[in-house]
Amino acid sequence: MAPTTSSSNSGATPSRSSTPAAASSKALPLATVCSQLKETLATGPSPARNALGSAKAQIIPLTRVQSSDTALLATLRTLVRADEALIRAKGHDATALAQIAGAKRSLASICPSLRS
Repeated sequence: MAPTTSSSNSGATPSRSSTPAAASSKALPLATVCSQLKETLATGPSPARNALGSAKAQIIPLTRVQSSDTALLATLRTLVRADEALIRAKGHDATALAQIAGAKRSLASICPSLRS
């Protein structure tokens, strides 16, 4: 599923419809998805140093994840929504930062390879 972008902000922020792809015949095994997530979350700026840059770098790849694991997809939707909120707030949203941290903890419980 290709994300759509809002034309009002030069395409930097995906629209609200940008959520992880539902399960399909193209869904990969959970171990493969977890490996891809690890790479996606490691790409871009360090969240500790640049939370806004990190959100911008990971949001589109996260919307393209396909899995049959409903808990994983729900957690990714939460993470994407929190990333979008952080981007709208130009990096100044404590609630979004807390939601991002919570979603990443949830992802680590689903994908143990994401534990730091």
